[in-house]
Amino acid sequence: MLSRDGESLMKLGDFTFTREMCTGDRSCWYCYTHNNHGCPARVYTDRDKLVFAKNFHNHPPTEFFV
Repeated sequence: MLSRDGESLMKLGDFTFTREMCTGDRSCWYCYTHNNHGCPARVYTDRDKLVFAKNFHNHPPTEFFV
């Protein structure tokens, strides 16, 4: 999914992640509110398949509209 600004977004549970780093077919996704809350949650994908999820957040889910 894409945001209004064209950012790549992914939804996992009630949380939204934004793609920050890509190496070939692998991507690292950070919690969308990472910059505001320093959230440690990360998701790693390889060819759009979930490889690893550290889905522990230090904040409640935020409403996000794309």
